[in-house]
Amino acid sequence: MTNDYEVVQSLLENYRDDEHYDRSDYDRFLAKHPLSKSAPLVHITGTNGVADTGAFLANIYIAKGYHVGRYSSKEATSYRKMIQLDGKSLSKDAFCGIFYEFQKEFEAYHLTDLEAVTYMAYRFFATQKLDLLIMESNVGGQEDATRISGMPSTLAIITNVSLNQTYLLGKTDTQIAKDFAAIISEKGAVIVGGMDEEPRNVIRDHAAKMEASFAIVDDFHGAHYVAPSFRFDYRPFQNLSILSSASYLLPYAALAVDACNRLQNLLPVDEYSLRKGLEMPPLPCRYEKFDNIILDSSDNPEAVMALAKSVRSQTIGRKVHVLFAADRDANIARILPILDNVTNDITLTTYPDERARSEMDYFLFIGDHPYADDALIAVQTMLSTYPEDLILVTGNIRFAYWIREHIKEGLKF
Repeated sequence: MTNDYEVVQSLLENYRDDEHYDRSDYDRFLAKHPLSKSAPLVHITGTNGVADTGAFLANIYIAKGYHVGRYSSKEATSYRKMIQLDGKSLSKDAFCGIFYEFQKEFEAYHLTDLEAVTYMAYRFFATQKLDLLIMESNVGGQEDATRISGMPSTLAIITNVSLNQTYLLGKTDTQIAKDFAAIISEKGAVIVGGMDEEPRNVIRDHAAKMEASFAIVDDFHGAHYVAPSFRFDYRPFQNLSILSSASYLLPYAALAVDACNRLQNLLPVDEYSLRKGLEMPPLPCRYEKFDNIILDSSDNPEAVMALAKSVRSQTIGRKVHVLFAADRDANIARILPILDNVTNDITLTTYPDERARSEMDYFLFIGDHPYADDALIAVQTMLSTYPEDLILVTGNIRFAYWIREHIKEGLKF
């Protein structure tokens, strides 16, 4: 069945319907094929850091020896890698088996790719006798496929709120907060990360209506970098560390620690396991270094602002050259000025995806920034032209992962 995987991957890609999403078919499908909760569920959404928070949390509980299921669509390079058991991706055989079991129904109800794979994840995890299930929202909360009435969350985490994917979630941060708040379950609990007061109050009010407890993550303190780790304090622990030079990951590590504190009575975790889990390698394309290349997947203004802070603090005295690519809905009118504060050398480019910006989509910005048709050649040219400088490759996560695969395969360091 392994040979079938490429066929299944292709079939799912044809299920996509990003432009005109309507959840009603999915709801009818779920009514016929209901799901029920089989393990404590942590449901995570937000504008940035959803996968980082989920990964930190999963690693901590795996380090303790718990059986942990994790669904994460934002970081996967293939559909089966969205579904992870104890840190390992679902096998091709198992993935194909679940898909073929429901394929006719998926197609009869016109499910999107993420609806189908999310459902497959829930189905698979129900057979695994998990201690904890972590579900990361695909996009938002209210309409997201991970939000299912028969699967109430034990704990909801909303990492942050800012303007991104406004065509789906709302035009203001309060509208987006309302959408995110839909993952809060009745009589459940929610932790919120850093955000402005207005969206935070929207979430607080919704939690009150759901009779759910509401908490704001505490500030972390003492952050400092000691290669190869960032160290910080977060109650009640001192000198915690994450194996990264990206300071913007610290708020998500703090959220994971806070979640463990609040789940302690249900799923006890000792300090050794917590520290070990935080020190696991971070997700790819998180200020990831390959010689003098830095790969990063920041594609909205707030994420790019956090990236710029890390770049400025760690590249003092070195020149930086940026290669940037984004989807057509990315707010590059705000993103590019932020990157301009890092360097005066930004090259725009594209990558093989139907949602990627082409040269025509950058027409308002070509006068200020050159455009490269071939991103791979652009990277190679930058490396040969600036062998002593830093090359920052950033933008959409699919772009960053695509470049990463080619760097690992074709460039030898």
